Amino acid sequence: MSSSKAQSLGPNVRVGVLQKVPRVRFMANQILDVFAADEKTRLGEIPAKTECIAVLADAVAARIAYRVRLGVFDHPDDATQILDDPALASCSGKVKAAGRPMLVAGETISDNREYWALTGEFATEHDAQTLWDTLSPKYPEALVMKDVLVPPKGRVQILESQSGKVLFESDRKIRVSPRDFTKTRIAIYDVIVGIEFHWEHKETQAFRGLYDFVVDNSGALTAVNELSLEEYLYSVNSSEMLSICPEELLKAQTVCARNTILATVARHHVDDAFDICADDHCQCYRGSTREAPSSVKTANETRGEVLVFEGKVCDTRYSKICGGIMEPAVNVWWEGHIPYLDAGKDAAAQQAESISYVTNEQQAKAWIDSTPSVFCNTQVENLPEELHYARKYFRWRVEYQRTELENLIKERANVDVGTVLDLVPVERGQSGRIMWLDIVGTSGTKRIGKELAIRRALSTSHLYSSAFYVEKELGANGLPSKFRLHGAGWGHGVGLCQIGAAVMAHRGYDFREILAHYFAGTTLVGLYGTASQDAPDRDLLIAPHAGLKDLLCWEVLNCYDAKECPVALQGLGARCWEQPGTRCQAEARSKGLEPLSVCSQCCFYRMKHEN
Repeated sequence: MSSSKAQSLGPNVRVGVLQKVPRVRFMANQILDVFAADEKTRLGEIPAKTECIAVLADAVAARIAYRVRLGVFDHPDDATQILDDPALASCSGKVKAAGRPMLVAGETISDNREYWALTGEFATEHDAQTLWDTLSPKYPEALVMKDVLVPPKGRVQILESQSGKVLFESDRKIRVSPRDFTKTRIAIYDVIVGIEFHWEHKETQAFRGLYDFVVDNSGALTAVNELSLEEYLYSVNSSEMLSICPEELLKAQTVCARNTILATVARHHVDDAFDICADDHCQCYRGSTREAPSSVKTANETRGEVLVFEGKVCDTRYSKICGGIMEPAVNVWWEGHIPYLDAGKDAAAQQAESISYVTNEQQAKAWIDSTPSVFCNTQVENLPEELHYARKYFRWRVEYQRTELENLIKERANVDVGTVLDLVPVERGQSGRIMWLDIVGTSGTKRIGKELAIRRALSTSHLYSSAFYVEKELGANGLPSKFRLHGAGWGHGVGLCQIGAAVMAHRGYDFREILAHYFAGTTLVGLYGTASQDAPDRDLLIAPHAGLKDLLCWEVLNCYDAKECPVALQGLGARCWEQPGTRCQAEARSKGLEPLSVCSQCCFYRMKHEN
């Protein structure tokens, strides 16, 4: 993958597609060469359309320690200096590098390396947390994290699926690599999508590039897809949003995704065998199965373009629906103020004048109960049906019996305060998102935060957002019997609001205007390559699905309802609009749309199915 063509498509990236699994089932539509861990020793080949399974033998997990990260610095000397604090004299410390340079044709195009000041070496997270409790007042950005001391061990084996025969074996890693990168797609079965969120389900996905099967730090197996950055983006912009969205939205999404890779590569997964993961923890990537003419075209037309601020590639965060106000990054994550990720109003200038930031509980309730004229308010505007799924997330409500809430908090946050008496917001950000929440009970009060920890504690998956207010219903004994959470938005609300950006595109804003709205003060530059108006050959445009048949609808389009879809739950093995007696088939036939698909319950809309 070192040809001039590959170089023009940007640096290579390594994506963790399946993590911490006992086995990975896969198949390719063309011959795969198999290499040992050194990536040079050829072990043999796997014939086309041969289903195989990667497994582990004699695997041993990495030895880890828990440490407190005191801060993040641009230079190692600054990290070393902070460790000289006399208050840390009794603790061991180290400086750890995170990130890496990204190269195109041997030249560095970006370098996101940073240096972490770590203190302590604890066997348990609890012990590290105890140290954090004493240090956090002085180091407000401190957090507890894992640090790998001794790498994992084990042998990776490739088995023939039907017979179980061991075909190949290598220490720590096996690589399977296409002979023809243009035509080959590697299918991975049972990929988990939406991990721990309300749409979590499994898919079969096809991928460009090569795959490494590695022993991960947990002593399990991780599947890593390596491919060029631009080919990765062919999928990301339509994995994050539907490919039938307006071109300007897809262009804005593509630039954000490109920035995300370059800004965060090897930071969020510093001790892992990959740069970035394929799920919502980093950004959604569902392989070439998600590619469409529009997603490839918009990636090509923005090739190499990124946002920069003060000479550095921006970390362009984004979420589904901000709810009308963008939240500053400093309120959501353990990091300092980032000027281009500050508070903002998701509205045109005239409408923005009537919007005030949320500063107290009275304002939070009024804001959440309102339906303001903002870009992401899909409830008040006549928009294409592919955006209708977002209506239920702009403003929402969930209700819990008190005992149900108590069990949730115990299970999800490991917090037991006895009978829960109240949920009290301690501090809110400008969008109304709660940064810190006190859980008040008969046995005491426990404070949790920031926003993701709150969302995790108050839902079996994750609450849509932490922008909510609490309404209690008291029982005859004077204790709360029910808790109602009235909320706004979906996600952390930082940076680009995907639904707001989609509405802007529908209103005629171009992608540069969209990016300027969400990332104030940034500049769009060409970092490498040349934007191309030319679409690639059809073999590149619509990826063959590795000989697979009967891909399910939620394996072709982004679905947030698959976990509750009766067809998915029953495992019927066919597209829902082909199932006799279903609403999907009835609606498709009533509108004469065959072979087009319409699902009346999901976010799919008029997706032409390619056989």
